[in-house]
This record gives sequence, structure tokens and C-alpha cells, in this order.
Amino acid sequence: MNTTLNNISKAVMSAALLLLAFSIGTSKAGIHLGSLLIFITFLVNFKATYNEMPKNIRYVLYSCYGFYIFGAFSSLLLHSTADAIKFLDKNAFLLILPAISYLMMKQNVRKKSVILMIVGVLASCLMSIYNFIFVVHYDMNARALGFMDYSRHINIILLCSGFILSLFIWKKRYLLAGSVFTLSLASIIISGTRGGWLALSIMIIFFLILHFRKYLTHFFIGLICSVSILSIFNNPISNYVLHRFSSITDTSEVSNSVRLTIWQNGIKFINHSLQHTPVDFLFGSGMVSSSESYKNYVYSLPNEVMNTFLLDGELYGSTDFHNAIIDLLIKSGFIYFIFIFSLFVFYFKYCFTTSKRSYTLDSIRLYIFGLISIFPFYSLLQDYSMYAITFALAIIISEYNLNKENVNES
Repeated sequence: MNTTLNNISKAVMSAALLLLAFSIGTSKAGIHLGSLLIFITFLVNFKATYNEMPKNIRYVLYSCYGFYIFGAFSSLLLHSTADAIKFLDKNAFLLILPAISYLMMKQNVRKKSVILMIVGVLASCLMSIYNFIFVVHYDMNARALGFMDYSRHINIILLCSGFILSLFIWKKRYLLAGSVFTLSLASIIISGTRGGWLALSIMIIFFLILHFRKYLTHFFIGLICSVSILSIFNNPISNYVLHRFSSITDTSEVSNSVRLTIWQNGIKFINHSLQHTPVDFLFGSGMVSSSESYKNYVYSLPNEVMNTFLLDGELYGSTDFHNAIIDLLIKSGFIYFIFIFSLFVFYFKYCFTTSKRSYTLDSIRLYIFGLISIFPFYSLLQDYSMYAITFALAIIISEYNLNKENVNES
């Protein structure tokens, strides 16, 4: 009976993981359903699954569940029920990370998950291209997206692009990889998000450095020639892209100045919390309450100081600080921030320091370059974007444990 239950729960968990993998790029409802099924089946057969888990994944389980409870309890105790509920919702990825890390240790499950993730992202890219052509009628200012919003759309394309670029090296499937990458590139361009353009450019450069270093000069010469040709033809779309890309470092540009003001204000608010409300600094100002706390702080300042927080008389950033680190520190506090980044640093470091080479690890390495590149522009770490990051993190954790098992056996 126990064996049957174990087999059924594993089958359901694996199927739920495949649903989650496809939904990362296509559906918030699918993410919720897949995550819920993984969590429920994991709990139903907790003892058997726990006993099969490597020690390292058990440590991940303890820390993820511990900080999930800790964050919700501190939000409830220090702020409100609404803060606790929102924390539980936005950080629910912690409940499935240990389970999917364990599931990904099976090569066939990992392979199917990656394929379905790529298929889902490809569907989202095609949807964005459809919207660009038939809905917004080639209007670049409209920002054509797929099934997900701005930062989530960009993040899933970056994750997919890591795997597609690695196909050129590991699988030698040039036509398939070239076709999918072209669609991904087109989708990220018509999204109009400069953070995404910058991140994908950085991924491509590091891909060339890692695998085609001797052709790096040729790439930049080709890029310069292409840009020159596009500027000569005076095409509205290419002109828009070139102008938007060149404006990334222009601090007088409206969206740039807004972001810079939000970042500056967020850092000042964190410093204020450290000095005057250390409990909020350590445990966070709350997923909901932080907005009101931030506004109260700004409006309590002398007028001449308060005006430095405003841009054209408007206060920006009270609900979203458009920066992964600042947003996480303000809403969930320094202690939770240290936990999340310790998790990243430990496994991201392994990804780059291990002597083992594999298609999946090379793909995640490229994704990490892109991910770090968009950290300054988007609040990714308590958002649906975190499920794409969790997917990548689970692959690293599974590879780490498989490598340890192989070392121990030898």
C-alpha cells in the first residue's frame, strides 16, 4: 500500500512539475495549480519522499519552510493580516523548491521539464509577435508582450535563451536553436523593455566569451556594421530600437530619472529604518504596510528635503521600488534578504566553480548573467518571476546533489 501511494504521489508530483514548467511562460493560474499539486502531494507522502531526499535538499527544506513561516509570522506580529497573507502568496515558491529539486534529480523529469518550459516560453513569444502585428499594428511604443507582464516576460525569455544558446554547443541543433532564438530575440525587442535588451546582450557576449572567444572581434565588427546600416535606412522600428538602446545611460530621459529617483529614495528609506526603526529594517516594513510607512516617512520630512523625493511633484515607488534588492530589503527585511541571497550565492557559486560540465549547468550559467543584469531594474524576488528563478535554482540544486552522489560512489 505504501509503495503504491509512493508511486502515485511521485507520478502526480512529476506531472504537476511539468504543468508548472509549461506555465512559467504562459499562465499564472497554471503556476498556482502546478505549485499547489506539488505541495499537496509532497505533504501527502512526506515521510517517504523526505527519506529519499539527499541531506543537502533536506537542509534546503528546513531553511525554506523555516523562513516562510518566520516571514509570515513576523509580518502578522509586526504589521497586519494583509501583510502576512501577501507574504505567504508572494513567497510560496519556497514551499515547492525542495520538492522540485528532488524531482529534478531524475534525468527524464528534468529533460521533460526543460522542454516544456521552452515550449511555453516559445508560445509566449509567438503571442507577443501576434500582438505586435495584429493588435498594436507595429507600434513599438505599445510594448507588445506575451502571456506575462513586463519583467516576467523578460525573465522567462532570458531563462529560455540560456537553454537555446547552449543548444548550439551541446546538441548541435543549429536550425532549431537558431529559429527559436530568433523568435525570442524578436519578442524581447518588441517588448520595448531596455532592461531586457541589455540583459540578453550581456548573455550573448558571455556566451561568445565562453565558447567563441576568437570570433568576439568579428561579432562586434558585424554589430557595428549592422547598426550603421540600420541607421542609414531610417526605418521607424530600427530607429526606435537604436534610440531606446542608446538612452539607457541618459539620466535626463524621463523613465530613467524616475527610476533613479525611486532607487535613491528607497536607499534613504532603508537607511532611515536602520537608524530609527531597526525592527522594520531587520524584519521588513511589510508587503502591504511598507507603502504607507514609506509615504509617512517622506511626508514627515521638512519641505526642502521632501521635495528631493518628488519628481515633478509626484512621489514614485511606494508599492514597487523597481529594484530587486531594494524592494526585498524594504518589504521583507534584512534577515530574509540574507537568507534569499545566501541561497543564491551558494548554488550560483557552485554553478561557476564546479569542474562538471553539462547542458543544463551551462544553460543556467548564461541565465545567471542575464538575471543579475535585470536585478537593478525589476522587483523580481517576491513576484511571479521568482518561479522562473526557482526552476533554475532547482536544476542547480539537483545537479549539485547528483554530483555529490557520484563523488561519494567513486
